Amino acid sequence: MKKSILKKLTATFACALMLCTSAITALAAAPAPEEEVQELVEGIFVDPATFDNDEVLGDGIVLYANFTVTAKDLAPGRYTKSSSTYYIHKGVDKLGYTVSWSPTGNNIRLGFVNRQDTSKQYYITCKGGEETGTMGTSNVPDGEYYVVFDNPSGNSGNVNGSATCDWK
Repeated sequence: MKKSILKKLTATFACALMLCTSAITALAAAPAPEEEVQELVEGIFVDPATFDNDEVLGDGIVLYANFTVTAKDLAPGRYTKSSSTYYIHKGVDKLGYTVSWSPTGNNIRLGFVNRQDTSKQYYITCKGGEETGTMGTSNVPDGEYYVVFDNPSGNSGNVNGSATCDWK
């Protein structure tokens, strides 16, 4: 099993355990009817039918790994970030991406910005209006990061675009 899949499974089960612990703590404080407890437990599991283009593991376990970062009228020197943060293990995790933008004459950067210290930024430069590839993390220290779409300050105008990403 890939390390990234193990990472995702560990995170999913840790989240489920925290939810169960919270539910049990709440139940200990004020007993709830049995059907309310069942609703809490059922809420932990994910319905595979609600996802598109995901990794599906044995026994119906689904890991949602695709996400998009969108830039609308993004000014030079600014970036837009993913709605979630991701824990990166240096040299282990890889991010697949397909990015497109306009105007195509401007270069953009795709990368990672540390959640706790936004001065820690790691980028690749993308050219030509469209690019597909995989970003490694060998130069990115372990930590929690946003994935960002950046319009470098050297560009002459605003950009519009999006990056569809998938952890490998």
